[in-house]
Amino acid sequence: MSKHTWTLSEEQICCKEVLLEYVKPGEHEPKPTNQFIDYLHAKLPSIERGSIRMKIQNIKSILEEYRIPNRLDISCLDNYSLLNLEAFNHMLLELAR
Repeated sequence: MSKHTWTLSEEQICCKEVLLEYVKPGEHEPKPTNQFIDYLHAKLPSIERGSIRMKIQNIKSILEEYRIPNRLDISCLDNYSLLNLEAFNHMLLELAR
């Protein structure tokens, strides 16, 4: 398994999808984590599921730091990158409009 170097675009896709699925109020129940990882893997097939899982855990850490209520049932990883944080902030602002 080789380490994937995330692009800003890939980071933004993950952040946007997490925000839409687990943060934005909706009438539907959020997808179970493994199903959501499969969903993202279909959008980003060059990235291994394990890497996507860790990215979601990093996003969860940002959500917790910002104290943003969420329905994401996964543990946090506290080693997100500045690129991850930049993508998150960009998508948070975009979705707030």
